[in-house]
Amino acid sequence: MTSHPDNNLSVDRPDDTGDRDVDDKNLGHHDNGDENYSQDYKFFLKVKERLQNHPDDYNEFLRCLDIYSRDIITRPELKILIGDLLGKYPDLMDGFKEFIEHCEKNGDGYLSSILSKMSIVRYGTF
Repeated sequence: MTSHPDNNLSVDRPDDTGDRDVDDKNLGHHDNGDENYSQDYKFFLKVKERLQNHPDDYNEFLRCLDIYSRDIITRPELKILIGDLLGKYPDLMDGFKEFIEHCEKNGDGYLSSILSKMSIVRYGTF
C-alpha cells in the first residue's frame, strides 16, 4: 500500500499489475474517428517514454487515473498523486493538466473509455 504523506491517502498496490502496454494497436482513434483520442494517445506515449526507466511509476500513473475515473479519489487528490510521480517533468505536468481538463470537458466515462481502449485497465489487474 502506498501512502501520500500530506493527506494519508493510501492506494492498494498488489504485486501483479498485469499487462499495461500502450502501442499503436491498442489506441489510435476512437471508433467515431474522434481525433482527441490520438492527442490523448500521444500524451500516454510521452509519459511512458519518459518513465521507461521507472516502470513502477508509470504503472502508478495508470492506477491513479483508473481510481480517479471510478470516483475513488477527487481531482485535487489526483493532482497530488500525479505531482508526486511527474512533478520533476514540467512538460509532463503541463500535458497532464491539459489531458485531465480535456477528459472532464468530454464528460463522464471519457477517461474510462480511453483506459479501456488502451487495454491498460483489465478486470482484476489492480
